[in-house]
Formats: sequence, structure tokens, C-alpha cells
Amino acid sequence: MKSFLLVTAVMFGVFPAYAQLQAQTWKAQITLNKDRSAGSCDNSFGTITLTLAGNELTQVSSTGSTFKFPVKDDGSVDHTYRNSSGGTVRIVGNARTKDLEIVNDRTGCRFKYVPM
Repeated sequence: MKSFLLVTAVMFGVFPAYAQLQAQTWKAQITLNKDRSAGSCDNSFGTITLTLAGNELTQVSSTGSTFKFPVKDDGSVDHTYRNSSGGTVRIVGNARTKDLEIVNDRTGCRFKYVPM
């Protein structure tokens, strides 16, 4: 009977759904992506903490600023927000693979999240 329940749970996606609900937290260093940025970009950013829980990515800066972003089922993120400095930036990439960037279209600067 236990085997039947286990096979049924796997077939109907109970375990994959459960795994998606589990939160993943990691730290990342924000570094300037020089190859894809304008020449006058500042690179004075520190580390941040990221948490992916279900379809929401939470970013907490070293100063405590917190931002929440929607994540699509495939992990993709493309969300425009006003950062703690008051500028408008976009977070783009994939939260599930931890391949994320911050893009400032006004200044032409791109910053990569490098997991630590």
C-alpha cells in the first residue's frame, strides 16, 4: 500500500510541488558586468541575501532594504522597481538557476548577482 501511495504521489507531482514550496536562501555579491555596461558605472555594491519561496523572490540588502519580486513557474524574473537610492532598475534572469542581473536602463549599467 505504501508503494502505491508513493508512486501515486510522484505521478501526480506532489513531491515536485512540495519541493517548489521549500524556501531557498543564498547570499550573492553584486558585481558590475563590465562587458555589458557603460564606462561610467559605479561598482560599490556589497552582498545581498536572496530567498526564493514558491513564486516569490525576496531580496534583502546589507542595510536591511527589502524587495519582493514575482517569479514565473519556469523561474524567470523581469520586474522593474525603485531601488533604495530612488532609481528605477530592473531585476532580470532566472531565480531558480540563480542567474540574475540588475539593469539600469537610464545609465546603461548592468550588475550580476554572483552567488557566494
